[in-house]
Amino acid sequence: MSEQGPAEVEKELREHHWLSPAWYTKTPRHATIYGRYQAVRILIDFCAAFCFVAGSVLFLYAATGMAAALLFLTGSLCFAVKPTIDLLRAFHLRRL
Repeated sequence: MSEQGPAEVEKELREHHWLSPAWYTKTPRHATIYGRYQAVRILIDFCAAFCFVAGSVLFLYAATGMAAALLFLTGSLCFAVKPTIDLLRAFHLRRL
């Protein structure tokens, strides 16, 4: 793809599926946007991991069972947000 002219690159990108990795680095702006979405995904991963670890510790004590369950629910919701971020990122990069 690097030896093609701009018209050929644009045509090839139009033919790519909207989730194609070719959109991640089409321009420097695309790469910046992709990086920002990746940073949010990583932050959500850490939040989910923290919720599950903290919830697991709280489940060791009977008095903190409700807090543990809420942390597990929060961690699960964090994981549910990740595909939404991927979808928004794909639409955002395609729109640029």
